[in-house]
Amino acid sequence: MHFSKSTDRFVILLALSLTQSNAIDFKKWFSKDTEVVDKLDAEVCDVKLQKSALDDAAKGQIEKEKNETSANNEAFRSLQSLKDDKIYGVDVSFPMHHSSVSQNYASLPHNTNPQDNLTPSMYSDTPVQHLGDRQSFYEEYMAGCRGQYEDGGGCDANERDRIAMCLSQPQSMQNYTANGFKKIRTPDHIFQELRSFWENNNETQSAEAWNRGNVYTNNWAAPTSMVSIEDKTLKGGGSGLKKKIWDLAQSTMEEWTGESLTGTSLYGIRVYKEGAVLSPHVDRLPLVSSAIVNVAQDVDEDWPIEVIGHDGRAHNITMKPGDMVLYESHSVIHGRPYPLKGRFYANVFIHFEPRGHTERYEAGEDNLPSYIVKGTPGEAIWRRSNPVVGLVIKYLVYLMIGVTCCVWTLILCF
Repeated sequence: MHFSKSTDRFVILLALSLTQSNAIDFKKWFSKDTEVVDKLDAEVCDVKLQKSALDDAAKGQIEKEKNETSANNEAFRSLQSLKDDKIYGVDVSFPMHHSSVSQNYASLPHNTNPQDNLTPSMYSDTPVQHLGDRQSFYEEYMAGCRGQYEDGGGCDANERDRIAMCLSQPQSMQNYTANGFKKIRTPDHIFQELRSFWENNNETQSAEAWNRGNVYTNNWAAPTSMVSIEDKTLKGGGSGLKKKIWDLAQSTMEEWTGESLTGTSLYGIRVYKEGAVLSPHVDRLPLVSSAIVNVAQDVDEDWPIEVIGHDGRAHNITMKPGDMVLYESHSVIHGRPYPLKGRFYANVFIHFEPRGHTERYEAGEDNLPSYIVKGTPGEAIWRRSNPVVGLVIKYLVYLMIGVTCCVWTLILCF
């Protein structure tokens, strides 16, 4: 307990007055009061000390939590930065639009400290390379193809065609989905048909034939094999199984694309072996809306399919037996640019196109497929490769009729 100076004087004077008048024993009163005051002061002091200790503890805890929060935020930022760094597009894992892979490594000064280092002109339009020395891997890949032949086997010409197709075809295509791909579980009735065929025939694999100088797989180092669904000599195989799988898959594909579709190709079961690489590519037309079904695998680690979505970014999709990846194979660049680590990986490929085009083309109509955008490089390429024979014949007939009429007119006149 504390008193002001004026209050202290008043108490002292009052005590002296009372003492002198023998009203109370001042010393006795003052002594007792002092003990009370001292006790109260001691209690207040204890409270203050306790409060101070609590305040210090609270401050320490707050500081600790701030430090932990800061560390957590920093860790989160680092993780997010690392994740963002791995976002990439074409020409990073494998050449797609150009004949080489990005060598604009993340460790270069202009990438680690851009504030103090200008980006060299040779890297100004090059994506940052976070995947390591992919250029050396690519050069070894191409050397493997050339090494099979004394004259190079046309590997370089085929590679130029692959890259040109990756560049021109996607920009020329009509797309039917938001980002061009989706992973789902294979409808059970489809997977059971495929699984049963595989289990009955997987020991009958035969070597898959590849054209001279083909660069779509490293078949020179990791030959692929086939257990063909169309092979009627295999148990359950033949056109009946092929049609059944097509019919079963069609509703799934039509629901995804919103289009009425017709089957164009069903291929497999292709079996990739250890070390296999599949070059990123787009499919030849009319393979437009497609599905990959993983039928079986024996791997040491996932072997993702890398797709370049309509957002321009690479997406790595892992699959387990029974998984189905739907993708717009005419416009989505797709491949497996890293070697398979494991014994085998068995897939079947199911392809469709929007209904009507093939029928109209076979009828001789000049009808550009609905999935090719007019005025694009794809239109010019398609027209060169697909002359409309029916229309040409029709025009020749009209010409012949006209010429004949003119001849008879001249004969009659003279």
